Amino acid sequence: MNKVKWSFIVFSVVFLFSWFVSPYWVVYQIQQAVDQNQPGKISRYIDFPAVRSSLQPQVEAMLNQKLGTAQPDNFIEKFGARLNEQLSKQLVEQIVTPDGVVFLMQGKALTEGFQDSLVSGKNAVLTELRIRDQSQPENLSESIKTTVNSPQFHASYHSFNRFVIQIPANPGTFTEFELKRDGLSWNIVAIHLPKVS
Repeated sequence: MNKVKWSFIVFSVVFLFSWFVSPYWVVYQIQQAVDQNQPGKISRYIDFPAVRSSLQPQVEAMLNQKLGTAQPDNFIEKFGARLNEQLSKQLVEQIVTPDGVVFLMQGKALTEGFQDSLVSGKNAVLTELRIRDQSQPENLSESIKTTVNSPQFHASYHSFNRFVIQIPANPGTFTEFELKRDGLSWNIVAIHLPKVS
C-alpha cells in the first residue's frame, strides 16, 4: 500500500510540474525555431485564425488613427473607414504567417516605418522578410536571437490557461503574444500590438 501511495504522490508531483512548466517549454521550442530561422516549426504553435482575429481590429484602428477616420462624420471619411477595414484584413492575411510572426517577435515590425507602410498600403514586413531571406538568412536568426534573449523579454502566467510573452518593441512598449493551453501544449492565439501614439 505504501508503494502505491508513494507512486501516486510521485506521479502527481511530476504531472503538476509538467503542467506548470509546459508553457515555458513551448516558449523554448519557439525560441529555438526562431534562433535557427525555421518558421515552419513555429506554425504548430500558432492558431492562425485566432491570431488574425486579434490583429485585424488593431491594424484597422491604426489605419483609422493615422488617416483621421477613427470617428467618421461625413461620407468621405465613412468611405475611407470602410476601405481601411478591407485593407486591414488583407494586410493581416499577409502578415500572419510563420515568417510574419517571427518578424513580429523581433519588434521591428512595430516601428514607425512599419506603421507608415500600413498607411501607404505597402507591405514592408514581407518585403523585408524576402530581402533578408535572399541575401542574409544567417543574420535573420542572429537578429531574432538578440531580441528574444534581451533582458527585457518577459513571460508569465496571466491565468490558469493563459500565458503571455512580452517582447520589447519601441522604447517603453511591448508586443504581447498570448498563448492558450491545449492539453500539455500551448498555442499562440493573440498578438497585442503596442498602442499607436
